[in-house]
Amino acid sequence: MASGIEAIGATAQLQAAALLREALPTAKIAERLLGAAKDGGVPPAVQTPVSSGGQQPAPVLGSVQMLVALAALSPAEVRRREQVALAKRGLDRLEQLHRELMEGTVNPPTLHALKQWIEGEGGDRPDAHEDDPRFARLFEDIELRVRVELAKFDIAV
Repeated sequence: MASGIEAIGATAQLQAAALLREALPTAKIAERLLGAAKDGGVPPAVQTPVSSGGQQPAPVLGSVQMLVALAALSPAEVRRREQVALAKRGLDRLEQLHRELMEGTVNPPTLHALKQWIEGEGGDRPDAHEDDPRFARLFEDIELRVRVELAKFDIAV
């Protein structure tokens, strides 16, 4: 039984090494973005074991930091996800208001949440959507609909 577990462990290690070899260029860029790479060398989270068979040594994961670096997104991707999340929050709040209107009672916290969203939720508002004009139009439509709904209840923004 122990040899079967060892074989599974060896197979998993080979698969992990192959994945790391494929991801190493991305990891180096992420490390550089995070300020962790030094002198353009191998990131400190990757160690290369000595190979005895004359084969190319496979990189081995040295820390959790490497996983974080692999998962790192570019600043443009992060900004885009934040903008999409903000638009989704606006739509969710509009949907909540619609449900309450269908039930016949609008709760003041729902209107307050819409007002907070339109005012930027503490400055979290995207300034421009130069990346994607279609998204910019969609976001403007959501913003206009929120303003219209608030105006129906005489709430100035």
